[in-house]
Amino acid sequence: MTVKTTPATPVITAPPSLIPEQPFTASVAEAAGVSYAWDVTNGTITGGDGTREISVRAASTGPVGITVTETDTVTSCASEATVSIPVALPATLFYPLTPCRLLDTREVTGERAGAPTLAPGETRTHAVGTRCGLEAVPARSLSVNLTVAGPTANGELIVFRGDLPTDPASSSISFKAGAARANNGVLEISRAADGTFQVQNRSTGEVHFILDVNGYFK
Repeated sequence: MTVKTTPATPVITAPPSLIPEQPFTASVAEAAGVSYAWDVTNGTITGGDGTREISVRAASTGPVGITVTETDTVTSCASEATVSIPVALPATLFYPLTPCRLLDTREVTGERAGAPTLAPGETRTHAVGTRCGLEAVPARSLSVNLTVAGPTANGELIVFRGDLPTDPASSSISFKAGAARANNGVLEISRAADGTFQVQNRSTGEVHFILDVNGYFK
């Protein structure tokens, strides 16, 4: 009789909780002579499949289930571990700020410089940083005023978080050629914790974009 030993039960290291669509990593300790197979529910593996560490993006609802199977490459014996990670938006507080200009594509130099003008169909990524009294840790979203100036054709701007995988269908502000327009709203910042947002010019002409902030949610 030959007795084959199964690998030790793996221990999955992953965040204790997540927010919708948050990217994160899950891993197990390295073990000699085993292969790794991962299965994820309510999430998508974006990298590392087949290794001891994977990159995952959570779905918009949870919980995210993660299962790893370690198989001994000689004996084919296997051990399995599973974790369930809740997905929910954390409590949010609003922090008012003195109204401040965060970005202006009309300006070439200085902290808020965002030149050049947005070209037809262009999507541009900006980082919030710590300007205008914002903290070093990126806010979850900003209370903003959006302004367009000098549009050369009718169109609309869409302003959205930096890590959004697909462009949103909704418009943030629409405009007519030659007319300045303004609108207020709440701008969500990238959930990848890099403090970025994107602005897209859905127009056949050029347009300037000005962004003012008066508070943030965290």
